[in-house]
Amino acid sequence: MEEFELTIGCLQGLIDSHSRIGCYFVFGGDLNTSKDVGCEAALRLKFFSQSNQLCWVDPDLRDVNYTYHCESSKHYSMLDYLLCSPAVLVDFEVKLRILVDDSNISDHYAIAVDVSIPADGCLRDFKLTKSTKLCGDRADMSQYRSACDSFLGGIDTPIDALLCKSHNCVSNVPCVYRSIIMIL
Repeated sequence: MEEFELTIGCLQGLIDSHSRIGCYFVFGGDLNTSKDVGCEAALRLKFFSQSNQLCWVDPDLRDVNYTYHCESSKHYSMLDYLLCSPAVLVDFEVKLRILVDDSNISDHYAIAVDVSIPADGCLRDFKLTKSTKLCGDRADMSQYRSACDSFLGGIDTPIDALLCKSHNCVSNVPCVYRSIIMIL
């Protein structure tokens, strides 16, 4: 999970250092998790995308419903996604295309989505003056606190389970605890 957290931190650094000058974002690739799984990685990505107002582009599953494939073990998973600033999407119904190419030697299919870069995007006046080191200490902590407050406020806390007045109360406590940890 450490490498995953570092990757999200790097993406957050890009957003923090470039959103103030009006940039839009398209992040994509092998996220090593499925969007709809309740695992820690998927929940962290959901929190990251929501707190940065990024759209998680849903795949068009009409032709194929996976991007990762291992023919020898018959393992197929939807692991590749795109997270985009809403302003670059052609429309909100746009779907991620999975590009099936049998000559591709990778175990992942390529993915694509149509985007339109608004004329007011940051690239028109952007000049690269020096390389930038992305640092977590430059994160917008007030935005992070606000997002945490919002997400933590949405947890339905079963008071009876936390008071532990019945013999089976212990089974609910880890679920509540995991919900809080996932948000943080």
